[in-house]
Amino acid sequence: MRPGPAVPAPAEPQTTDSPLAIRQTIVDRAASMLSTPSVWGGNTANRAMDCSVYIGATWGVSRCTTESIGWVSSPISKQDLRSGDAMNLTIGRDPQGYGHIRLFEAWANDAHSLVWVYEETPPRPVHRVVVYDDRYQPIRVDGLSNAGAAPLVPAPAPAPEPRFVPTQPRGGGAPTPRPTPRPVGIGRRRRFGSFPHRGRSRRSRATPSVRRHRPRDPLRRARSTTASGYASALCAPHARRGALSSPSPRAFRKGCVHLFESLWGLFSRD
Repeated sequence: MRPGPAVPAPAEPQTTDSPLAIRQTIVDRAASMLSTPSVWGGNTANRAMDCSVYIGATWGVSRCTTESIGWVSSPISKQDLRSGDAMNLTIGRDPQGYGHIRLFEAWANDAHSLVWVYEETPPRPVHRVVVYDDRYQPIRVDGLSNAGAAPLVPAPAPAPEPRFVPTQPRGGGAPTPRPTPRPVGIGRRRRFGSFPHRGRSRRSRATPSVRRHRPRDPLRRARSTTASGYASALCAPHARRGALSSPSPRAFRKGCVHLFESLWGLFSRD
């Protein structure tokens, strides 16, 4: 039996990544770098990056800015956005004059007004839902086709606001009794001794140290019944303070009373 012709071995299929696999790889890279610190002008992947370096690292291209990202990408329309594309805000369109770029992942609603994005913002990248902004130009890295469709991932419902729950029921409970106000000082005069300071002056109560170290009134120390004794006692404290100083009205009146009593006692003697 003659052997038949040899059958050639089947050729190995070429291992070329499909556009969907490439896009999923881009999204996975963005998710793996969410913990990278955000630094303005940072140029080190996984250590310190800004928004443009973050997108360049996910795409696998060299460092670009929001103005030079067009060297490795092409503009597309909003309807052509797919996972792994980007939305670029140039400096001219940014009201603050900084520029920004985001990585598109999926639409968050049917109206295509909300979008899931990966973006580098201080203090680190975030994955969140933002409102679609027409100032951002959709772009696509060169070499990536328009195959597939943009996925739709509904945004999570907002958390309900906490309701205010009163600690006490508004009705049905007994009202809290209030103390009856009492009139104070009506129809009678308060005695001087009933005050908290117990007859002391406010000055002596507020500054006890001054009263403790203040010398006694010379009029109290003077025991002489002569007119010269009271006159010297009246003028003694002011002579120590200075010739131009004058006695207080109270000390002056008290000295005059003592001087008058001493003179009356001298002239009334038999």
